[in-house]
Parts: sequence; structure tokens; C-alpha cells
Amino acid sequence: MRINSLTFISFFILLTVSACDSAVIDTDNVQNTQSTSTKSVQEFDKPKDKNSASTNEIKHTLWKVKGETNTLYLLGSIHLMPPELYPLPKPYNDAFEDAEKVVFEIDESIQDQKFAQQTMLKYAKPSNGQSLSDLMDSDEYAEIRKLAKENNVPMLMIDPFDPWFSSITLIGLQYLNAGLSPEHGIDQHFMRKAQEAGKPILGLETLDDQFGMFDSVSMEVQTEMLLETLKQEVDMQVFVDQMLEDWQTGDMEGLEALLMDEFDEAPELYDAMLVNRNLNWIQQFQPMLKDTDDYLVVVGAAHMLGKDGVVELLQAQGYSVEQL
Repeated sequence: MRINSLTFISFFILLTVSACDSAVIDTDNVQNTQSTSTKSVQEFDKPKDKNSASTNEIKHTLWKVKGETNTLYLLGSIHLMPPELYPLPKPYNDAFEDAEKVVFEIDESIQDQKFAQQTMLKYAKPSNGQSLSDLMDSDEYAEIRKLAKENNVPMLMIDPFDPWFSSITLIGLQYLNAGLSPEHGIDQHFMRKAQEAGKPILGLETLDDQFGMFDSVSMEVQTEMLLETLKQEVDMQVFVDQMLEDWQTGDMEGLEALLMDEFDEAPELYDAMLVNRNLNWIQQFQPMLKDTDDYLVVVGAAHMLGKDGVVELLQAQGYSVEQL
């Protein structure tokens, strides 16, 4: 049974864009909401028996790329994680210890919550003092009001913002309900370690790059994202449990089936969130792979997947890429 495309992609945003988890999910200022309506549980049909795999066969969501005189490690992150997944397996910490420099989607500026939220709000609010009702037709707005009421979501959380922002805010709260938090995200974990170790921290994008990406998505797609998010047709706990299981065992086929198939129905988001960014990052990896220092690059796990992922893009350029 396939999940609804845009419902899934709303979930997926917080797995691919590191700025969102630091700036959007502010539990001190945003009311946690929980649906009281009855929702059907969606199953993710992925026939496989992980119990049959030996410990020696288990991989990690981590790759080793051989440069001319150095190594670049690629770590596929989940930006929101539960605390019980720590400590991480040894290969992740070994890669960190080996690297002289650590690279994230965003540099240390993402740690400044006030700056991150100010930057986000610059893109999250409609221009010219408009509200959500000004951005869509009356029927769409009426449906959003109806769904918000059914799910105990105050319109105050939706009306002042663009639909993309309301969607990821609501999805972020669902992640919190499922036991995940940005504090325990892989990015935050290794950024803290890098700061403590005094290792140089680099960024592939700016906050303006990431939030501007959403601002470039058409209002039609944004509206569909919000509508499907409010419908809550996916059982979040089922989705999260499967995702974490695949991540822990380095099951890239499983992650690809879970995270990527639905993009067939949303090419605009696929290009904006993955393809364009991956191509940009590959260009930035080139000088790193000619350096004498080793690098650890920590980016959303979905950027590793499929023919447009950074793993296959690097292989296509002739680099040796080994999953650890």
C-alpha cells in the first residue's frame, strides 16, 4: 500500500533540510497538537527479513570516498532522532576521529536559534501583510479550516504563514510525539563533537539557501502539502520505526523504497529539495577530494539515495565509494 505522495513528502522535508529542525520546532513557543479523530494505519509493504542477516553483514549509513591523497566520509543523517540510538556504532565515531574537518548542510550559524528563526520568518510569512486566506481560493481555505478544527490545530498556527511553513511545523510536532527531537539529531551530535574537539566546521549552504528553496515552490504544491499534512493519513510511529530500522542497518534499498518512490508524483519538490542541491554539493566536494585533510560530510540521508544521490554522482565521476 503506497502512502499519499504529498503527505509523505511533508514528513520527508524534516529529514532532508537541517535548518528546519533547529528553527521550526520550538517547543517553548509552539503548542503541541494531537489529533483526536480516528485515522487508519498505513503499512509500508517492504518484504524483507532483517533477522536473517548476520552482524557482519550489517552496514551503516556511511560511505568512504577515496580522494587523490585523502578520504572524504559521507554520513547520511536523520536530523531528528530518539536519544536511545546513542551511543552510535563505532564506524561513525571512527570517521569523525579520522577527519580533520567536518562539513554540514549549514555551518555553525545554525546553532544560533534567534538568527535561524529570524531568517526562517523572512521566508515563512506572505508578503505585503497577507494571510493564508489571501493565498488560496475560498474552497481550499475552507477545507483547511475544517481539517484544522478536526485535528485541534489552532488557525493561529496556520493563518499568518505560507503553507510550506505550516506544513513542516505540524509535521515537526508529530515527530516530537513519536519520540524524535532535533537535539538528538545526527547533525547536532557531530556539530557538538566538532566544537568540543576544535575541528573546523564548514557549511554547504546558507540558511537563506535552505529557506529560499521553499519560497521558490509553487503555491499550488505548497497548498497540497498543507492539506495532506492536515489529513494525517500516515501513522507516524509506523513510518518512524521503519525509517530508523533501515538507517541503523544501512539498508539503502529499504530507505529508498520508503523515502523516494513518492517523488515520482512531485517532480517540482524532487528537483528543488534533492537534484539541484546534490549537483551543487558535488561541485563543492571536488576541492575537498584534492586536499590533504580528511573530511566528514554530514547531510540528510535521502541525499545518498538513488541515481541523483551524491553516492552515485561521485561514482559516475570515477571515485571509489565504499559503504562502511
